[in-house]
Amino acid sequence: NKLIGLGNLKNLTLEGNQLIRLDVNSFKHLKSLELLALLKNNLTGFNPNIFHTLVNLKSLFIDHNLITHLEPRTFSHLTKLPTLSITHNPIASISSNLFEDLQSLTDLALGATKITSLDPITFRNLKNLKNL
Repeated sequence: NKLIGLGNLKNLTLEGNQLIRLDVNSFKHLKSLELLALLKNNLTGFNPNIFHTLVNLKSLFIDHNLITHLEPRTFSHLTKLPTLSITHNPIASISSNLFEDLQSLTDLALGATKITSLDPITFRNLKNLKNL
């Protein structure tokens, strides 16, 4: 893991790096991280535990990738996350519990995807959501 020793890092932008996949431990040592931008890569999805150590994350941008599926509860440990952007991905559906634990989420961007329908309970726990 190349990110060992960066435990105080607040912002990480890995934009336009042609990333195809990320190891489940990629961000393991970045407990202070507040912003993670993985924009404009070739990511198709994530291990559901990849973000589990990022408990202080406030902004996650995974736009402009090739994400076709997100495992249920991929974001479950991101309870302090107010901003999540998943735009410009060929994702066609999202599970009804994908955002279940994101009580702090205020801004969720899902534009320019292939989502054609949503379960009515998808956003039920997002009490602070202001922008969708």
